[in-house]
Amino acid sequence: MSLFIVNCAKGWDLETKEKIRSDITKKMGALARVSDKLMAVLFHEYEAENMSPNHGCFVIVYMSEGRTDEFKDELVAVVTDAITEHTDFDDGKVAVMIHDVLKGNMAARRKIVNRAGPLAQLINDGELDPEEL
Repeated sequence: MSLFIVNCAKGWDLETKEKIRSDITKKMGALARVSDKLMAVLFHEYEAENMSPNHGCFVIVYMSEGRTDEFKDELVAVVTDAITEHTDFDDGKVAVMIHDVLKGNMAARRKIVNRAGPLAQLINDGELDPEEL
């Protein structure tokens, strides 16, 4: 499970947001080798009263712990490419912060997700398909 919060000045239309969302979820699903349904992209828009219209955006990513630095580099590239492809920003105007979330602090289907927890056991026993989460 990963959550991407894209903080940007008001002004991106719905089509732009959907293209960015689609690129991030599909490419991150492929990168993490999981269903893109486990990825969520939210947009937080704010008034940029004293800023130029092209000042950039800041993306916060919450994802489960244990990813390598190489994986995180690829994640940053996916996010940056999605935004620069569909906006007039260059890669210098996209900042990304990654928060590693302990699996013991994440839940799905009313159960804490961790390597040895009840949800992991259901998946390991074949009683739950991770695609259904």
